[in-house]
Amino acid sequence: MARITRLSREDLGPDDQGRFDHIVELRGSAGGLYGLLLNSPELADRVAATEAYLRFECDLPDSLKEVAILATAQSIKSQYEYAAHARLSRQAGVPEGVIRAIAHGDDVPEASTEEQAAICYVRELVQDLKVSDSTFNTASELFGAQGVVDLTVLVGHYIFIGQFLAALEVELAPGVTPELPV
Repeated sequence: MARITRLSREDLGPDDQGRFDHIVELRGSAGGLYGLLLNSPELADRVAATEAYLRFECDLPDSLKEVAILATAQSIKSQYEYAAHARLSRQAGVPEGVIRAIAHGDDVPEASTEEQAAICYVRELVQDLKVSDSTFNTASELFGAQGVVDLTVLVGHYIFIGQFLAALEVELAPGVTPELPV
């Protein structure tokens, strides 16, 4: 159980119900994490707008975004985030071996060149708090300037989400199997 109450549309005032509706319009629902973020309705709306761009609008392929999110979740040990995005990764066609290797922090030879570059980029950024010239140059060659910016902000966004979930002690939903080794 989370440390704060999950809010529904009915818990909000009229202005904030509009923000709730906007979140639903952007992402299809306002449940899960957004029920908690709605304790700060304007922030929840802004986070949803950023996430909608990163997940649904930026030009990086879905499988690449999901691999980057998994690498981020694994690096910060976010079980909730990893479980949610392992499911989405499977839907995006990421092979099971890639999902398992990332979970264990292993090398991922089964991943595409682009996915390997994204995993390396994420791991360096999260673990070293910087990216080497070699890793940056590889990412730039593969993804272009906009792709590197989008990838970097994607990582930052999911670090934020993972830390938010950790601070509020959000546990996996009943019946969801942990994907990260304990």
